[in-house]
Amino acid sequence: MQPCLVSTYTDTTTVIEINYGIGNPTITDGLYVFDESPFCGYPETVTVTNLPVFANHNEPSSDFTIPQTVDLSLLGEYVVTLKSEICVPDDYSQATCTTMEVEYDFKIIM
Repeated sequence: MQPCLVSTYTDTTTVIEINYGIGNPTITDGLYVFDESPFCGYPETVTVTNLPVFANHNEPSSDFTIPQTVDLSLLGEYVVTLKSEICVPDDYSQATCTTMEVEYDFKIIM
């Protein structure tokens, strides 16, 4: 039996930027979604690069949290890279697979 074959893997909900005003309450923002078509349910591996130490990646809910802060030294723009990968088996043995990935940058603006 052949494995489920994915024809496309795309970012269907994309983080463009997260804006946080210094002194504001904690925010959770930046929802992202990656979809495979047709849907086969292969596990995703999500990697976040250059995430500032003051921000948290919430992998279970696919978003980010910035806790309340009054630290003015954090003012600025931060470029973060978000990448997701799935491995689609090449044949019924599932001994090898082809990696499909989506990667893009977004900004956190403080």
